[in-house]
Amino acid sequence: MTEWLWNNKEWVFSGIGIVFLSGIVLVLKYFWSRRSRSYSSAPNAADSVQVPTGAPPPSELALDHIKTQTHILFIDDDTKFKVVDILARCGWIHTDRLSDISNIDDPRLRTAHIVFVDIQGVGLKLDFHAQGLGLAKAIKQRYRHKKVVIYSAQRDGDRFHEALRAADASLAKDADPYEFQQLAERLARDYWSAQTCDIS
Repeated sequence: MTEWLWNNKEWVFSGIGIVFLSGIVLVLKYFWSRRSRSYSSAPNAADSVQVPTGAPPPSELALDHIKTQTHILFIDDDTKFKVVDILARCGWIHTDRLSDISNIDDPRLRTAHIVFVDIQGVGLKLDFHAQGLGLAKAIKQRYRHKKVVIYSAQRDGDRFHEALRAADASLAKDADPYEFQQLAERLARDYWSAQTCDIS
């Protein structure tokens, strides 16, 4: 090879020769980088099951994990409200219901990540004049990291109450259960993505 280069040095070091040799070098580099990249990105069994610490679960596959870790509490005096049972059947296994609370430090409230508050018929034990609106505002003030949802069967009412601005979401009580589930999914993802600890 060196003899050939020596005998053809005028051609090799001419403009055409340099372009030709540069092309060969670039092609070899390209194939070498592809080969090394395919080895380095080969799937590792340990990598395929790990979720980065503190990161929100990246895919729909992780939704089942979110459902089993998230505690949802409904505060509603209507014991026939079916959404609570529907969410539990859909995999939200830590879904609970209270007809009202008499203590803002109730253990079930403290462990909940998402709290749905009906604005009628609750908050009476704590003597909130605005009933559920007052209770929702107090919960958000006491537990800022919790996601608070206000829902109601009434279409009218105090549209300027502070609780409506403090809450993370609001929903009509007669909305489809699927809407409650979609909202729970979104709020659970928001909650866990804001945490610095691993949800597992």
